[in-house]
Amino acid sequence: MLLILALLPWPYGFYNLLRLAVCVVSAWLAYEQWKHDDAISGWVVALSAAALLYNPLLPIHLTREIWSVLNIATAGLLLGHLRALKNLVNAHLIAYQAHPAQK
Repeated sequence: MLLILALLPWPYGFYNLLRLAVCVVSAWLAYEQWKHDDAISGWVVALSAAALLYNPLLPIHLTREIWSVLNIATAGLLLGHLRALKNLVNAHLIAYQAHPAQK
């Protein structure tokens, strides 16, 4: 995952790519979560905050140490969201298998 690789020293271009990737993925996930929940949930707020933090158009300049902590936290956020989605899909599959649609 790019966020974990960012803990190592890289050329400046890598961090610009990282900002773009995290911003786009976080914004997309926030939008999809908002559509699913039909409300502003904790996931929507957290993912939107990540998108704003990593926004490449209006970059926030912080120290390398602070970015390291934020990168780890953001990786945890994205992995936590992935796990929540996996659990949701598994719950839907179990429900479907218990009561398949009739043809």
